[in-house]
Amino acid sequence: VEMVVGPASISTSSSNSIVTCLLPRALISHYSPKIRDECDRHSEDDQALRIVLSAVDPIIFELFVEWMYDGLYTSIGPNTASSILGVSLDAQAWVLWDTLQSTDFKNYAMDRIFYRYGTDFATLPITAAEVRYVCMHTAVGSRLRQIFFDLLAVHFSNTKRTEGSIAEWDEVMQEYSDLRMYLLMGIR
Repeated sequence: VEMVVGPASISTSSSNSIVTCLLPRALISHYSPKIRDECDRHSEDDQALRIVLSAVDPIIFELFVEWMYDGLYTSIGPNTASSILGVSLDAQAWVLWDTLQSTDFKNYAMDRIFYRYGTDFATLPITAAEVRYVCMHTAVGSRLRQIFFDLLAVHFSNTKRTEGSIAEWDEVMQEYSDLRMYLLMGIR
């Protein structure tokens, strides 16, 4: 299957290029029900199957490909800098699940998010930009949204665990009232 990915409309940096890769039909169909459905609409003899994912960031799709082959992905390397300032690759990977419907990939990304932010060994602070991205790309009540809200409720006053000015956080909370209400309920 020829996969054509990008340029991502949400991208704000160097990942505005289009990436084309050839992937085995059986492999990608196994990990993505949405792509499997697209493949099923074409005969096995159709060697020219081309799927275009123009709204997907090529960097995040490359993480998916790495995960399919290796069972994990790394966020270290020359091509793995987040294309959206202040938003982790893991949050973007979880959001990619909506496009690919790959539950195993979504769960893997969620494990990484929890380890990154939810343990005593948390390595990075949650940013206002990341919470805005999560809210913008998920429905109210989604698991990704919920984990970020839970973590914020616990760590919001700790500047080592959350990052952003009062004005940035206020803007996000004004835009997403479910976040504001969740944090207010946590205070009471």
